[in-house]
Amino acid sequence: MKKIIFAVVCLVVTALICSSCTTIKPKKKLKPLSEKEIKLLSMMGGKVISNEKIALGKVLINRRTKDVSFPGIVQMTEGAIEVLISTPKGRAYESLLVSDIDPYHLQLALLLSGAENGVRIDQKKIKKKKKELIPQGDIISIFVKTKNGKTVPITKWLINTKSSKPFKINKWVFVGSSFNSQKKCLATKDGNIVTTWSFGNTILDNPSISGDTDDYFNINTDTIPKIKTPVTIILRKLK
Repeated sequence: MKKIIFAVVCLVVTALICSSCTTIKPKKKLKPLSEKEIKLLSMMGGKVISNEKIALGKVLINRRTKDVSFPGIVQMTEGAIEVLISTPKGRAYESLLVSDIDPYHLQLALLLSGAENGVRIDQKKIKKKKKELIPQGDIISIFVKTKNGKTVPITKWLINTKSSKPFKINKWVFVGSSFNSQKKCLATKDGNIVTTWSFGNTILDNPSISGDTDDYFNINTDTIPKIKTPVTIILRKLK
């Protein structure tokens, strides 16, 4: 229920902030945010960087493309992982990348960019259906960009332990975090940003069967950059 209420509030704000850029052609100048929109953004801890970019902490929203991006570093270069991206306070010892953003800011940014959170697995595919189905969260693709400017799907840095081949499907589901009674984001507390094994509170989760256990993901040592390599992590909603 807390997730649903939170999402509804953010969707109202999204309608205000993104309404001026949803139908604009790529080469046309974006309409600046109004004073009311800027005030609402400020109340959420955000600020305007430029006419095209909005920031929530270290998380950026591109108003034109709707991409959400944030900085990170390569944390591991070999072995098995259970977390795709964690914070330094999370399970960094088994995470491919680490970012010092606040997961709460990422959740807000995704909602403001127009993404909707929901359950991990599409319940229409489950045999025992409930009377009221909770929609699956929007599917997000994740890309990483290194300093040399090369952008690749994050799955290029992963190996499927069952097939010993790289993962071809770059899909992650926006589940969003729950909040405790003090209205604190539990993903921030747990330090999860994106998980490969569905465990604990996180912002993005693995929607496939490979997320049911902790032994599907290994690092592709042939493609992963050196440890501590700075990267920009880009989240892009699938249309």
